[in-house]
Amino acid sequence: MDLQGQYSRSREDETEITRRVVDAFAVARFAMDYEEAAKFIHPDGGFIVPANKPISQYGGICRGRANICTMFRQVDAIHAFYNVDLFDTIVSGDRAVIRWRAMQRNRGSGAPISIEYCGVLRQKDGMIVEFVRYSDTAAIEALAQR
Repeated sequence: MDLQGQYSRSREDETEITRRVVDAFAVARFAMDYEEAAKFIHPDGGFIVPANKPISQYGGICRGRANICTMFRQVDAIHAFYNVDLFDTIVSGDRAVIRWRAMQRNRGSGAPISIEYCGVLRQKDGMIVEFVRYSDTAAIEALAQR
């Protein structure tokens, strides 16, 4: 059964849109340009960080563009991100898997840590509808306490 006719875009077109969303969102996010980053988040989008809640406050689900940008501001008020290295971006259709490492510094104490991340992003019509970010949330929590 040919399903291609049911979609308004080809898989190649969808992959290219996803690649552009990933690239533009990453630039805005790491520049802490919340207004620009918000342009790529669906109004009802979800940002999910799997974590053991008793160990880390950095896990959970945040829904909605405004709430996600508020969460970014709160995290960035505690941690400074720098030396971001993008390892891999694998894009297929409306999904992408991104692996990166960033140095983080506690803004209060100056204590640094290097953290590796993996994110799984899904977009629709050029907007992020879901971003699941995996990282060592216990290490990030420990940095916040230093």
